[in-house]
Amino acid sequence: GEGTGLGLSLSHDIIVVTLGGKLRVESEEEQYAEFTVVLPGELTRPRTRS
Repeated sequence: GEGTGLGLSLSHDIIVVTLGGKLRVESEEEQYAEFTVVLPGELTRPRTRS
């Protein structure tokens, strides 16, 4: 969670600290950047009115 100018510090705080998830960044300079976000829990659909 340290500043890099990409908003990663804020993303880290939300994903890892607040939500208890994982944030992984893999990159090769001037080639690519891959961001993997893993969030805990189950996905639920919003309830619709019957």
